[in-house]
Amino acid sequence: MSFCRRSPLGTAILVALVVVGCERVESEDSVKRDLNAVHDLSIPPDASHHVGGPLRREPYAVSLEWSFETTMTWSGYMKWLRSRLPKGFEQRSKEATTVQFSRRLQGDVYSLQVTQLEDGRIGLKLVSRPF
Repeated sequence: MSFCRRSPLGTAILVALVVVGCERVESEDSVKRDLNAVHDLSIPPDASHHVGGPLRREPYAVSLEWSFETTMTWSGYMKWLRSRLPKGFEQRSKEATTVQFSRRLQGDVYSLQVTQLEDGRIGLKLVSRPF
C-alpha cells in the first residue's frame, strides 16, 4: 500500500481549498486597495499633521481611520471631497459636523464617515463589510 497515492476525492478537496484560499486573499487585497485609494484621494493638497492608524481587520469588517488639518472650511472640504469620491458613493446622512456616505462594491458595503473634529481637524473612518 502506497501513501503517495491520492484518492480523487482527496485531490478534489485539496484543489477546492486552494481555490477558496486564493479567492479570499484576492478579495482581501481588493478591499485593502479600495480603502487605501479612498484614503489617498480624501487628503487635500494642503493637509498637514496627517495621522492615520493601521488597517484594522475584525471578524466581519475591515476599517481604516485617519485625520488631518486643512486650511479649507468644512463646507469647502466637503464640496472638494464629493467631487473626488469614487463613483457609487452616496450620501446617507448629514449633520452639522458629520456626513456619512456608502457604496456597494464587489460583495461589500463601504461606509465612509467624515467628521469635523472639535479641534478643527477633519476625521474620516472607512469601513468595509460583506453584504
